[in-house]
Amino acid sequence: MARSYNGTTDRTSFPMSMNSDAITLFARQRSTSLTVDQIIASVCVAAASDTSLTLQCGGNSSADKLFFRRGNSSTFASGLSVASYASGVWETSAIKTVTQSSFFGYLNAVEAAGGTTGVSQTTVTFNTAVIAAFLGSSAFTPSFIGDICSVAIWITNLTQDEITALDRGFSPRRIRPQSLRYYAPLVRDVQELFTGAAITEAGTPSAAAGPRLYGM
Repeated sequence: MARSYNGTTDRTSFPMSMNSDAITLFARQRSTSLTVDQIIASVCVAAASDTSLTLQCGGNSSADKLFFRRGNSSTFASGLSVASYASGVWETSAIKTVTQSSFFGYLNAVEAAGGTTGVSQTTVTFNTAVIAAFLGSSAFTPSFIGDICSVAIWITNLTQDEITALDRGFSPRRIRPQSLRYYAPLVRDVQELFTGAAITEAGTPSAAAGPRLYGM
C-alpha cells in the first residue's frame, strides 16, 4: 500500500526529536509529474526557520534530477542526482548528513555529489518530519504529485550497502534497527511505528497500490 498526494493541499507530518548529529532520511516514491518541482519528504525545524534536510524532485528547475538540500533559505547546500527520475516508476531517495554542515544524496542507491553549507547546523534541533511537503518559516508548502510508500529516519549514516538494500525492497525495519528512530509505512491506516508519534494528515491523501517490501 501507499498514499497518493495531489500536489496542492495534501501532506502528512509527525513530530520528532533528534538526539544525534548523524541522520539518514529515506523515502520510496512514485512521481507522476516531470514538469514541476516537488517535495518528497523533509526534516524541518517547526515554527522557527526553514532549516531542513530535503528530498525534492526537480522537474522544473533541475531537468528531472533529484535535488538534495541541507540548510535554510539564506545558507544552504544542494546537490543533484546522477540520473534523472522517472514518471510513474517506484524509486528510492535518501539524504544523509556527514558532519554538522555537510551531506550526501542518493537516487535509487546511486550516490550523488554532496555539499556543505559552510555553517554548522546541529541535527538535534530538527523536530518535525513532513511527507509530500516542506515546512517553511511560517507555513507548509505541499507539492508532491504521486504516491509515497514509506519514509524512515535513522540517527546514523547508513552505508552504501544498507541504502542499496533499501532500494532493492528491504523494509527499513530490517536495516540498522538499533538506529532506526522513525518509520512511517504509508498504508491505509497511517502510523509511525517506532515511537507512536501522532500523525497529522492535511488535505485528502488517499490509499494507493504500493510495491512489495521484504519484512514490512
